[in-house]
Formats: sequence, C-alpha cells, structure tokens
Amino acid sequence: MTQSQSLPGALRPGHFFTMAVGSMIGVAWIPLLGVWLADAGSIGAALAFVSAAVLISLIGLAYVRVAARVPISGAEVSYALHFFGRAAAFLVGWILCFIYIAVASFEAISIGWILSTLAPSIEGPVVYRALGADVKAGSLALALGGTVVLCWLNARGAISAARTQHVLTIALFIASALFIAAGLLFGDVANLAPWFAERESGWRWGGVLALFVLTPLFFGGFNFAAQAMGERAPGVTTQDIGRVLVLAILAAGLFYALVIIAAAMSLPRSELLAQALPAATAFRVAFDSVALGNVVLIAGLLGLVTTWNAVIFAAIRILQRLASAGLLMPAFAHLHSKTGAPTVAIVFTGVVSAAGAMLGVGALVPIVNAAGVGITAAYLVVCLAAWKLHRDALAAVTVSIAAFVLLAACAEPFIANPTPHLPTPWKVLIAWFALGVIVYTARRRGHAARSVEVAH
Repeated sequence: MTQSQSLPGALRPGHFFTMAVGSMIGVAWIPLLGVWLADAGSIGAALAFVSAAVLISLIGLAYVRVAARVPISGAEVSYALHFFGRAAAFLVGWILCFIYIAVASFEAISIGWILSTLAPSIEGPVVYRALGADVKAGSLALALGGTVVLCWLNARGAISAARTQHVLTIALFIASALFIAAGLLFGDVANLAPWFAERESGWRWGGVLALFVLTPLFFGGFNFAAQAMGERAPGVTTQDIGRVLVLAILAAGLFYALVIIAAAMSLPRSELLAQALPAATAFRVAFDSVALGNVVLIAGLLGLVTTWNAVIFAAIRILQRLASAGLLMPAFAHLHSKTGAPTVAIVFTGVVSAAGAMLGVGALVPIVNAAGVGITAAYLVVCLAAWKLHRDALAAVTVSIAAFVLLAACAEPFIANPTPHLPTPWKVLIAWFALGVIVYTARRRGHAARSVEVAH
C-alpha cells in the first residue's frame, strides 16, 4: 500500500487487550442478569458463559492463524480479500461497516438510559417520537455529544483512542472488583440455589443450553482489536496479539461468571428476580448501600463507553481498508498528514451513527439482532480462511463452532417470536446487502471505464 493508505503503528499488546475485553463486556449484563438466572440458574448461567468463552477463544485462534499470513489492518476484509477475492472482501466489509456503525448508534442511544438510572432528570423532555418510542432531549444530547467526543479522539490518532480505551477498561475492572468482592465475601452461598433452573420439561440442562446458544453474541467485539493488527508497535508480533486476544476472551468469560455468582449470592433468588435491574439493585438492597448499587451502574456506563469507542474504532478501519483495496471511494483511505487518522472515514462513521442514534430506543432490538448475524458471519469467513490455510483438525473445529454460532444468531429472532415472519433485522440486512450490490457494481464499472480511458 502507498504511504497515504498505511496506518501508522504504535499500539502495544495492552492496548489490544483493553480494546478487545472492553468491547466484549459492554452494558447488557445489567438488565439481562435476572433473565440469565431465571432461565439457567446461578451455576448454570456461569457455566454457559465460561463454556462459550472457551469456544469463542478457539475462533480467536483462527484469527491469530490467519493474521500470521495477512498481518495488516482491516481484519476480516483483509483476510477475505487475500483468500476469497474482491467480491467477498467487499461483502464482508460492507456488512461489518453497517453492523459496527449500527452498534455505535446502539451505544449512543443506551447512554441516556444508563445515566437516567443514576440521575433520573437527565433525560429531559420528549422532543419527538421514532419507531414507537419517545426521544428525549437529554438522551439525544448525550448521544450526539458522546459521538462527537469519541470521533474526535479517533481523529487524534489510533494511540489516542487506544489510550482512552485502556484507562476506561482499567476503571471498569476496578469498579467491577468492588461489587464482585462484596458479593463473594459477604453474600450467602445458600442464595445460589437452585444451581440449575428446571424448565417445564423438567430437564435441568435445558436452560443452560438455551442461554449457551445466545452467549457467543456477548463475546462479539474481540475482533474489533484485530482490525488494528497492522498498527502494532515495532517489535510486537502477530503471535503477541494473538495471545492477548485469547486472554481477553477468557477474561470476559470470567467477568460474566463472577458477576452472575456475586449477584446471586447477594440476595435470595425470589428477591433478586423481583428487581428491575438485578445486577445493580441486588447489591444496593443486600448491603443497604446506594453507593454500591451506583458502582455497578458506573461499571455498566464504563462498559458502554468502551464498547462504543471500540466499534467506532473498528468501523473506521473497515472503511479505510475497503478504500485502500479500491473497493470504496479513495477519499476513505486518505490519512491526515499529522495524526495518520483516516479523517473522511471518521467523519462518515460519526455522521451515520449519530443519525442512527436519533431513531431512539425503538431501534435497539433490531440493531442488536442484526449485529449478531453480521458479526458471527464474519467469524465464519475467518474460520474458513484458516481452514483454507491449514486444513487441520483445529481449523475444522473452528469452522464448526463458527457455523454453530452463526446458526444460533440467525435462529434467535425466530425463537423469540416463533410465528412465521421475516424478522426486522433480516429485512435491514437484506436491504443493506442490496445497496452494497449496487455500490460494488458501480465501483467496478467506474474502474472499467477508467481502464478504457487509460488504454486509449
């Protein structure tokens, strides 16, 4: 690649670790913890997450093996381009670009919700309605303001965004350690009962299996760090980054398991499941401490921001890589002369994600489900590349795991609503895919026309 297309390298292994683990933890565990405990039981829910972490770490190994052959930024786009050609690279990048920007919108929408639990008046008055839900002034201002700040950090260069991620993730670990330690040290082991929740069928493992099918979606994000593989500092190898990514996946699994166990120990099951936000209110009620409950919410807020920063970081690199490969307009590959940041890609990501955030909370569910399908499809592409490269037992296992994870993501909307229908996330992805076909065709025709002009 030319100098104008090569992203500068300055990231250390610690930056890759916090970029990966910070994006995997996020904020979804705060509202969903009660559902996990109700469906699978305390030990069952923890076991589902630990088992999923082990499986996803094998997919992480596939990323490592492929990155050793293609050690540049762009992750899935670069791998698809190397192993499967331009059309596959564009398709993967086009879908992931949409997914990452959509998730950035999700995080922007969610920040008002999480802050309103700490300061209820912050949401402000209703400005308008979108997709059947109110959009409030305070939440909208937080969403747009946060988008501007994170895009500005990325515009200062990869090291600026990575250092911010580093600090926020460390703060997340410290906040989490406080309430996890409180639950484990001062909670009651008897509150863990039942270890495995029985379903109507009487099969104890049914709830664990149902949760296990969904858990891989909560590990989506380790691959965000892989987007910057070509931006590692001198002396840092792809093997170093590979070990870090696997460690990050296992660390995220441990986090989820500890949060589940600590919260379950803090209150009897019936009281815990009656709470609106079990992960936060359990600690507040059990230890009669508003401050401890707020620490949980602060940890959730930090997880939200780390995920938000990571998806913006990843979306920018997808756009830059597509453009440097000649699959998008060259402007997206242009790097700032001082910071080395792809400024056009940053502006585009910020504007589109801000527009998505203006749709409000009514857009949350479609965004989450569409993201699950897109990200797990990218996993499969990378695992197929690893199979094409090695054709050994490990590659076969990772392809099988990735196919299973993708199938689970595709099936989830039908499990949630078993009536015959075309899920909204599928409609969104189909429409985006159709638009991508138009863009790719137009781009190819443009190249062909320029080639004819040069020939003459």
